[in-house]
Amino acid sequence: MINILKQKTTDEEVKRYALRYMESKGSFEYSKGVIEELRGKTEEHVRRVEGELDVDGKEGADALRIMLERLVLK
Repeated sequence: MINILKQKTTDEEVKRYALRYMESKGSFEYSKGVIEELRGKTEEHVRRVEGELDVDGKEGADALRIMLERLVLK
């Protein structure tokens, strides 16, 4: 994979091979799992910040929650 990346190839077949290889090794599933774990930790932090904010600071927590909602893989 490192050699393929170093090539900076424009060859579509090489790119397809790299994707198939990464998929066969579980790279994408692993990445999804890490993202889900980090998103969960982020949600915990946002909830903690929301709990620490007074009524005037609620807008900041709402902005954090909106940004967090955008971090979802589809």
